[in-house]
Amino acid sequence: MNGPLYGNYVFTDVNGNVNVLVQTNVSIAFTISSTNGGYGVSGIQLKSSGTTSNQIQGIAENGTANLHESTTNGNAFLESDQ
Repeated sequence: MNGPLYGNYVFTDVNGNVNVLVQTNVSIAFTISSTNGGYGVSGIQLKSSGTTSNQIQGIAENGTANLHESTTNGNAFLESDQ
């Protein structure tokens, strides 16, 4: 995803991976979860974040866009495109 983001973005799968690439300075609030796989965020400066056993939530910059990624039997990652 390139350029400023606004609005809501939802990416889901059941038996596959969900990987989203964004600009390093993205302004986004996010929830990323995987029931039976890995999940994480890399290359993005976070203002705040918190994790549970199967998800991570956080805010980068001002959180002007909302992102939800989830999968049941795969991995879910939010990564910088740098």
